[in-house]
Amino acid sequence: MATHPIHTTDPAYAAPVLRLPSPANSLSTEYGQDETTADENQMTEEQFARMCEEQIGLNRMRADEIKANKRVLLPRTTNTTEERMLHEEVMRSLRDQVAALEQEELFEAAMLRNSQAALAVQPSSRDIDVIMRSMLYPRSKPSHGTENAAFFGNGDDSGRTVEMFRHKVKGKERCRN
Repeated sequence: MATHPIHTTDPAYAAPVLRLPSPANSLSTEYGQDETTADENQMTEEQFARMCEEQIGLNRMRADEIKANKRVLLPRTTNTTEERMLHEEVMRSLRDQVAALEQEELFEAAMLRNSQAALAVQPSSRDIDVIMRSMLYPRSKPSHGTENAAFFGNGDDSGRTVEMFRHKVKGKERCRN
């Protein structure tokens, strides 16, 4: 067993590069005039934070959230124009859902196009010999009747290839003995 000396003086990683920050004028950075309004200067930090959140829409509902926030049951309409509008809205929603499902199906098909792992038949046995035989040349049964013959060969059901190989191997064993 070979042992490797450990050098505790060598750092495990490269030493970090430590530099002083560059002065702002060396980067040719120019800061413009302060554009803070007088109202913003008088705000507390909480008010200013709330104003910034409103500007960027942090707590605002997204379009898909608003769309999903509808009532599930449709109200009963009294006149035909409302009924027609409701029908058109329902049909538009169904078409959108169908289009979304088609896009999802296309995406999944593209993902599985080169990968056949999901479609492969899983082995039904836990016996490794049976699994290996099924991966080589799957057949129903060997027809030569020997119990120790292999379950694979050159593709024919006679088992002659395996038997001929076994006779050659046995002949060599006899020569050695």
